[in-house]
Amino acid sequence: MIDKQNKNISSLEAKLSNIQSKGLTLQKDEILYKYNDISDSIFLVLNGLIGLKNENEKNDFIKIKIKKDEFFGLEDVLQNIRRPHTAIALERSELLKIELMNISKQQINLLFNDLTKTRKTNNLLSSLTKTKDSNNLFGIQEVRGKKVVFFYGQHCNLTNAVLFKDYLFKYIDDGNKDLIINLLACKTIDSTFLGSLVASLKKTTSCGGDMKLVCNSDINSWLFVVTKMNKVFNIYGTLEEAVNN
Repeated sequence: MIDKQNKNISSLEAKLSNIQSKGLTLQKDEILYKYNDISDSIFLVLNGLIGLKNENEKNDFIKIKIKKDEFFGLEDVLQNIRRPHTAIALERSELLKIELMNISKQQINLLFNDLTKTRKTNNLLSSLTKTKDSNNLFGIQEVRGKKVVFFYGQHCNLTNAVLFKDYLFKYIDDGNKDLIINLLACKTIDSTFLGSLVASLKKTTSCGGDMKLVCNSDINSWLFVVTKMNKVFNIYGTLEEAVNN
């Protein structure tokens, strides 16, 4: 059983190494990518407006406009073609860039299917955040005699991943090998934060412990689908279920 879990952890670590995400801020008229650039990423517009213009035509005009909560670039990746347009910010814009490095065709198709089902930001991966100060971002509470680590921020991402991992590592080093982590407040999660959870799971299982995650169903973004997190973590929909099992 332990060998199987370790194998699943290693598999998840490998998948995460191929999925990177980061937030971008573009000023008005700033170019995101140019015509004929390599297609290796997709983008989600968090705020602002992006225009796609066709450089091949005599009249240099905006062909497509991408608004908030819409994504673009995935078709280029799926078809394995270079960028057919130049992407430019029509106003100050915030984007989420999801890099697809060495992702299999099957995983990209899973991503495509999930993105076409929902384009809302709170159902997708996001690495931009305005969370609480790190001193108030997480804490420990006792629930029915069991200690629970609470994450209070709305976005689990690059800006807080290392801090949270260090927090969990210290908690484990203090002799707490069984973890219940409450992520119910979290709306989005990125690959960096998920990597911190994997590292913490690896550490606690090496001590003979276990980890349970409590997540709202809204957090089940395409990242959960691609990485098959449920095969690695014990995931519960409510804190009560996690405490009682």
